[in-house]
Amino acid sequence: MPFPEFRWQALPDANEKLSALVEYEIQISTDILFSQLTDQDCVALARYVPSQSLAPASYFWRVRATKSGKAISSWSDTYALTVTAPDEQIVVERQVGASDDSAAVEEAVSQARKLTASGKTVELVFPAGTYVGSNQRNGTFLNLKGIENLIITGNGSLINLATYDTSFSRIEDCRNVLIQGFEVNIPDELPQTQGRVVSVNPASASIVVEFENGYPNFEDAYIRDGDGTLRLIDSKIDGRLKSGVGTWFHFDGDRREHLGGSKYRMYMKMPSYRTEKGVVVVSKDLSDLVKDFEPGDRFIYSLTSTGSAVSFAKNSVRITYHDITDYASVRHYWALYCSEMHYIRTRSILSEGRWFNGHSDGIHVRGSEIGPWIEEAEINGIGDDGVALYSRPNRLVPQSSVSGTRELMFFRDNYFDLEPGNAATLYRPTTGEILFESIVVSVEELPGKKARVTFADEIDSDPLFNEEWTLADQVWNRSKSCGDFAVRNCALQNIRRYGTIFRARNGLIENNRYEGVSAAAIIYLNEPQYPNGLYASNIVIRGNTIIDCAFDRMPTRVITFMFKRLGGGEAAESMGPRHILIEDNTIDDCGREPLEFWSTRDVLLRNNTVDGEPLGNMPSHLQRNCARIVFADSE
Repeated sequence: MPFPEFRWQALPDANEKLSALVEYEIQISTDILFSQLTDQDCVALARYVPSQSLAPASYFWRVRATKSGKAISSWSDTYALTVTAPDEQIVVERQVGASDDSAAVEEAVSQARKLTASGKTVELVFPAGTYVGSNQRNGTFLNLKGIENLIITGNGSLINLATYDTSFSRIEDCRNVLIQGFEVNIPDELPQTQGRVVSVNPASASIVVEFENGYPNFEDAYIRDGDGTLRLIDSKIDGRLKSGVGTWFHFDGDRREHLGGSKYRMYMKMPSYRTEKGVVVVSKDLSDLVKDFEPGDRFIYSLTSTGSAVSFAKNSVRITYHDITDYASVRHYWALYCSEMHYIRTRSILSEGRWFNGHSDGIHVRGSEIGPWIEEAEINGIGDDGVALYSRPNRLVPQSSVSGTRELMFFRDNYFDLEPGNAATLYRPTTGEILFESIVVSVEELPGKKARVTFADEIDSDPLFNEEWTLADQVWNRSKSCGDFAVRNCALQNIRRYGTIFRARNGLIENNRYEGVSAAAIIYLNEPQYPNGLYASNIVIRGNTIIDCAFDRMPTRVITFMFKRLGGGEAAESMGPRHILIEDNTIDDCGREPLEFWSTRDVLLRNNTVDGEPLGNMPSHLQRNCARIVFADSE
């Protein structure tokens, strides 16, 4: 494939000493003497993906370890690599005058599937032009299942999806697939609409809004019937949330009043909380519910959909998205239980005149053995995290005492992912205790969709069980936490909530620009209420420029490491995040303090600046249950 994965063995304990970070210099050449370099780079991971495609040719590559720019090992052996042109080429043949090009695309994909199944490598080519996607609800323009060794080349084609809940591509059980050279838009049935607040009535917790000319409103059935939320937008900067307010608002869909034209009265949905006896409406001053609204405010009303995305991938390996631009989507790039996902020069951006792009995360990856490689991506004006990397826990079967044994019983449900050799952690969310860390030795499938897992070490305490899995002890697979991820040379702007959130083992966040991110620009955070987690280790955050972030009401700082127990307000009892290097970052004009750490240890901060001044020590109240957080200007 033109974007190959380069992997090598890391030096033992390479990043245990943060002040002397081990990096790896890689060279790729068309000659064995390395006199004609095609690519060279230096990364703080034992992994590399080129940001430029490699043309069909024979290549040689080598790698060596460095510290502070100086080699500490000799060059590795020289390895050979060949990028070949596809064996076969299929051209999408459109029907003249067709109002829906999905049939022609399905036919071309079917031909490609047959050829790849016979062992051929295939390129599927779209002649440059404008294509119309399926008009079926929850449809997919490119539907790939069980395919490997396929390149799909768009040649800059524009794909106009017909409905807001249609996906550009869906990839399942695939391997070695590259999709490149497309623009994706939803020109008519936009997944969000926009307008301005006309008036506010605190007594009834209602607002009057007027939608912009040319944009849908509640007379459009899909907007009226869809599940939507409202966000307030900055008065001048498209895509950016209004400062100092809530990050989204829910309104009662049964109480809307049409006031004529594009004007409507909307009533705030009464907030509620769940008790042991059911759902109880919160008793509070109604005026407080609309306190963030002012006449003249710009707003976005965006829809959600469980099935649509620019691209959805599942159970796939080595999928590359290159040079793809989208202008509107409910979701963007989602990958579940995939590995080695590459996002290179993908762009989720604003179309002219639109104040927003989409409802959910930009790049959302769960449960990857090898995390995503994200380089030169641009994300602007979206309704949730820019990059979100996480995993889910394995659920324990209630059992008698296991203390002193090496075995635990699990449900083999959708979240079970333990395999021999995996690193696992037993965690108690109610207290935030790390009870046990070990390696999986064996997994035995049992009747009733259960499994017996044997670990390398004895378990020294009995787990707690509960029918509600967020209250029970959980086992997390840290080998499938989206580790060895890279977010490099990206622009993440005007994002609701977090710029990059992760819970991974080994990761690199460098040379990115974060601007207008409403909460933390960069954050490690476990979320035991969902549950998402567990903890991060061996993370390098360096060379990033962070401007005008952390201005909403969320309780996070610009760069945050927050390991907490269930309930959200208290630090975890155990220290989880560890071995963190934060250096050479520039933080300017942000709304809250630059740093916060909960239950974190072994952090080195070096050569960072805040508003042009060196970053000094942080207040003690922003360090909860921490150890060895070191501020140093030099080694």
